[in-house]
Amino acid sequence: MTIVRATYSPEDNKLRIYTNGERVSDDVYALLKEKGFKWAPVQKLFVKPRWTPSCEDLCIQLAGNIVAEETTLLERAEVKAERLDSLAEKRSSQSDAFVSAAIRLAERMSFGQPILVGHHSERRARKDAEQVERLHEKAVEAADAVSYWLYRAEGVERHANYKNDPDVRARRIKTLLAELRDDQRTLNHAQICIKLWSDIDAIEDAEKKPKYVRHYAGSMLKTGSTTPSGFWSALDRAEMTEQEVIDKSLQWANGIANSVFYARRIQHTLNRLGYERFMLGDTVRFEDALTATIIKAFARDNGAHKPECKKVEGNWKLTSSVPLPLHIGEGEVLSLSDVEWKDLMQSCGYEVPIKKPAKPPILNFRAESIKGVVFRNVTTLRQVVMTKAEYSDIYSDYRGVKDSSCGQFRFKMCKDPNHKGPGYSAEWVAVFLSDSKEHPMPESDAIIKVEQDAA
Repeated sequence: MTIVRATYSPEDNKLRIYTNGERVSDDVYALLKEKGFKWAPVQKLFVKPRWTPSCEDLCIQLAGNIVAEETTLLERAEVKAERLDSLAEKRSSQSDAFVSAAIRLAERMSFGQPILVGHHSERRARKDAEQVERLHEKAVEAADAVSYWLYRAEGVERHANYKNDPDVRARRIKTLLAELRDDQRTLNHAQICIKLWSDIDAIEDAEKKPKYVRHYAGSMLKTGSTTPSGFWSALDRAEMTEQEVIDKSLQWANGIANSVFYARRIQHTLNRLGYERFMLGDTVRFEDALTATIIKAFARDNGAHKPECKKVEGNWKLTSSVPLPLHIGEGEVLSLSDVEWKDLMQSCGYEVPIKKPAKPPILNFRAESIKGVVFRNVTTLRQVVMTKAEYSDIYSDYRGVKDSSCGQFRFKMCKDPNHKGPGYSAEWVAVFLSDSKEHPMPESDAIIKVEQDAA
């Protein structure tokens, strides 16, 4: 049998089909090529750069089943690096051989004697000179190839280490979560369409029902189109009746909502998330007080559609207008205690984001000048007085808010409006808005008071 086994590696999300080195049949090769498999001659295998349900089915069809990849990404990188190192060594030997051959041929020539034009030795001398030049060129090419293969070998190992870096793995988890939400949004939209057309189908008024069908046929909701493409045109040309639009739209939406394809993709993404989180380390369990906002953020992060949450009889009740993602709960409602919600969030690998510290307040007070952090440097800015309207009229790139050097407060600043000349050459100044609320001046060494106050 030509095909030995099929494997899957969660590290790189690739499917591999190993062969015994013999050529596969033309039909099998055409199937593999159509699905995007690429032949790796050194390893004697076909590799699919990205898992898909159809490629998984093809692997099972050809090999009987799929087993875990026996080698890790780092091990495969080391093998490949060794192979590239051997290529570099081979090219180095070739370069030395070309140089040696050029030296031997040059020694055969008459110790640097110039070519004697018209002499019987001219033809042989010219041929030897050309051959020496070609040998030198080949030696240079082989030496360049040495650097290339060594660079490739170093890059393979560097890439494997990069893929296993914790920060890279954390970013990969964010990407997988985004893919999960994309697929879940498709299912959520299908459920919304099912409810929409079911409600329209239930209308008994013979006058209202056609109006609703014509209004919603081909309409765009925030989540997507209510029907497949072309339904409105077909209805407008009387190629479909109102009831046919309802029936076929329900059939289309139910087909998506119950799609095995999306179910398998979501399950595969969840499995990959589980693997990446396991490799990253244990998920920190949330131990502080739960709030409705935290639970809703967790549900949205996992693909729930517009979740709402409130506390009912001691439990937190999460609701959505469409069924919740299956890995969170079944149906449109999920009611759990604080402990159960924390366990669920931990099992899903969700960590509540740490709240960022609040920024210092923006204060408006009269001063001579203020020391602020401008472009990472502490600069003393003299203060100018203007109105809110005058400040708003300044070009947006020439105004902003900066931190004081002490870090206790922030203040408004802008390019000097009284500067004569190009705006880019004007100095930055602190701003006191005369028609805004004036705040008490804080005690800070970043403030230089006006002279009358200092006196």
